[in-house]
Amino acid sequence: MRPRGYLGALLAVLALGAANAQVRELVVAQGIDVKGFDVHSSGSSVTAEESVLVNIYDYLVWRTADGEFEPGLAVSWEPIAPDAWRFVLREGVVWHDGQPFTAEDVKFTLERISRDESLVEYENYRQIREVEVVNDHEVIIHTHGPDPILVNRLSRLNSGIAPKHHVEAVGWEGLATNPIGTGPYRFVEWWRDDRVVLEAFDDHWRGRPAFDRLVFRTIPEDSTRVGELITGGVHVAANVPVQDRDRIEASGAARVELQPSTFINMIVFNVREGTETANPLVREAIDKAIDRDLLVQGVMGGLGAVTAARLNPGISAAPVDQYFGVNPYDPERARQALAEAGYGPGELKIKLYGSSGRHPLLPEVTEIVAAMLEQVGISTEVEVLEFSAYTSRVWNAAAFEHLVVTGLGNSMRDNIFAMRALLCDGSYADRVGWCNERFDELMYAAEPRWTLTSAPRCSTRRRTSSPRSVRGSRCSSSRTWSASPTRSNGGRARTSCCGCSRPSRGTDRVAAAGPRPYGGRSGSRGLGGGRPGASSHGSPGSAGRYGWRSTSYGAWCRWSRCCSGSR
Repeated sequence: MRPRGYLGALLAVLALGAANAQVRELVVAQGIDVKGFDVHSSGSSVTAEESVLVNIYDYLVWRTADGEFEPGLAVSWEPIAPDAWRFVLREGVVWHDGQPFTAEDVKFTLERISRDESLVEYENYRQIREVEVVNDHEVIIHTHGPDPILVNRLSRLNSGIAPKHHVEAVGWEGLATNPIGTGPYRFVEWWRDDRVVLEAFDDHWRGRPAFDRLVFRTIPEDSTRVGELITGGVHVAANVPVQDRDRIEASGAARVELQPSTFINMIVFNVREGTETANPLVREAIDKAIDRDLLVQGVMGGLGAVTAARLNPGISAAPVDQYFGVNPYDPERARQALAEAGYGPGELKIKLYGSSGRHPLLPEVTEIVAAMLEQVGISTEVEVLEFSAYTSRVWNAAAFEHLVVTGLGNSMRDNIFAMRALLCDGSYADRVGWCNERFDELMYAAEPRWTLTSAPRCSTRRRTSSPRSVRGSRCSSSRTWSASPTRSNGGRARTSCCGCSRPSRGTDRVAAAGPRPYGGRSGSRGLGGGRPGASSHGSPGSAGRYGWRSTSYGAWCRWSRCCSGSR
């Protein structure tokens, strides 16, 4: 039975009141800071960071709040061969330094991200083989075989186009500290762990933005963000916990809005040989011990939904109806699985890592999950770190003994985004020691249905298993998307909330999670249930230009190598 709703994101926006006659400023509070301004190498695919970057850089293609494609720097696109797409670029676009945007910038950007294996987003763009410049405002993107979801790739997080001339002058390191883009706001200053200040770009192709200045403040503490929102210190607060909803509504100064999400909270297992969680029976016991419904209803105030896999409505090429809404909670089976694994009550000791500042209530959820494990006879230890420390010391370093409680989104909005990371040369082979050759064989055999597209594997890349050859045919797409440079978005009303007259976007969130078959060495389970969090609706934050911000909560556990993918 499917839950009645899957609303997960709380949106809190302060009424702006009378604007200063000379400077209209919008201040957005987020839980974490950016790591820099290199649009392709921020260190992790974090939506909060992209909320800043999308105001500096433009994408070729945007997503509307409904998930539909919308022209950005490209005004039309179509497949012209099984392995080639034509993109017609917008004319009259200039960079923040006044230089013209051309097809050379697109070639420079996409060939960098599709060839540099050190970049966070390389895995999602390596399908691009070459970008052919036809003229200043037309390119043909050639792929390694058919890629029917190329437009999905180009419209997701970390898809900003970089300025070739600027990078050639100052290097990528220079761009990371002094960025220029074609977006509605230009960079002014960055005080690390405090604020990023942007100012309106008068010559943006959509016109001057609604606000003169845009400020992103870093406020890790949830209660402080809410206090700043209510007292007028900020106008938009991201990631507001559910328990503060009534306080915000009662203030009369701010409002809370809800939006669906593709974000999933989950447990990621270390399955390296020699670890307790390498045993499928142990992972099954942990999965069965977690009551996702209790997390959604009791902790998240009903603002979410459970699921039995990293799937939820809006993700294409996925059996959503089969898994969404499923809660495999079974404490008796959990105890039985522990006994079958050879553990008596209290004999198995598991350490859980969580993070603070990025996801509201994640520390609390981590503690509650630990308590659920204790109830079935698993001894636990919990360590919660500030998000940047967690990212560098635990997640990116793959330095956790047993499991982490985390969350990931799917800005590609296609199931292959999550599945690809589970291949033996995917990102989780190094992170948690996962590799299942049978899984690889099934994935490659299913390519026509899963729309799996792969570039040749590179043997120089660090991995725990040898590269595997690409097998099977791939499907292609015949759909053509086009629009004039002055497209009115189907006649729908448009708003200009910090954003150059664009369709309103909200922060979408839902929680999901769920089990896959328990056999084999696999590494993840998740926490389902949409998580509460606040963010800007139609604002420069996660909402504004980048419409599918993800954050959510719940409890789920899934047996696949390890809750893969990024936001």
